[in-house]
Amino acid sequence: MLSFVTKGFTYDHPVRPADGPLAVYLPRFIPGTGYADLYLNGEPMDVPGLRAANHWNQPVLVEVPERIRLARERLEVMIAVTYDVRTTYGLAPISVGPVAPLHRAKALRDYLHSGGPEALSYAFLVVGVFALGFWARRPRSVSSPRPPPRSPTCASPWSRSA
Repeated sequence: MLSFVTKGFTYDHPVRPADGPLAVYLPRFIPGTGYADLYLNGEPMDVPGLRAANHWNQPVLVEVPERIRLARERLEVMIAVTYDVRTTYGLAPISVGPVAPLHRAKALRDYLHSGGPEALSYAFLVVGVFALGFWARRPRSVSSPRPPPRSPTCASPWSRSA
C-alpha cells in the first residue's frame, strides 16, 4: 500500500516593478515515486517537468506571469512535493530573479546534461577510430609480442653428458 505525504517549501521574493519580468528556476527535481506542484502567490502553475518521472535531469524555468508579479509586493513561491514515505526525493535549491540570467543558467545546465555527454561520446568515437586505424596500418608493432616458439627437447652445449 502506498502512503503519500506532501511537503511544502516556501520562498518569499521581494518584487520591484523596475526588476522587469521574473522567473523561477529549479535546476533539478528527482521525484522518486512522487511529483511536485509549483504555486506562485497561491496559484498553481502548469509545469509538465515536475509531474514526469523521466525529467529528473532537465531543469525547469517558469516565467512569472505579469498579473502575479504585480499583484503584491512579495512573490511567494511554494513547491509542494508529494511522494511515497517509503522512498525519497531530491529537490535542488530554487532561484527567483530576472529572466535573462536564469535563462542562461538553464541553457548551460541543459547543455551539460544532454549536449555535453553527446559531445564526449563523439570524442571517444574519434579516439577509437584513430586507434583502430593506427592498429590496421601497423598490426605487428602495436600487438603484444608473441613468445618465441619452443624447440624440441635437445641437449644444451653447456650441459654435461656422461
